[in-house]
Amino acid sequence: AFGRVYRAFDPTLAREVALKVPSIHAGRGNLARRFLREAQSAAKLRHPHIVPVFEAGLANETLYIASEFVEGHSLVETCRINWP
Repeated sequence: AFGRVYRAFDPTLAREVALKVPSIHAGRGNLARRFLREAQSAAKLRHPHIVPVFEAGLANETLYIASEFVEGHSLVETCRINWP
């Protein structure tokens, strides 16, 4: 119940992205800061099995992390496939 991840389009760079939007409001102080720290930490990681973070911030009082969109199964679908 952390939030949602959307398939979105970045019109500036003409590419699809995954947009992670938490269910917390930007005004929630510590939670908002923790979310943005997560984005900063993830943006520093470089590994072929880690999805890169493109951008993070606040738009219209909504926090977000924009990262590479990876085509495939969702985590829920993957769990159903691999675990009975």
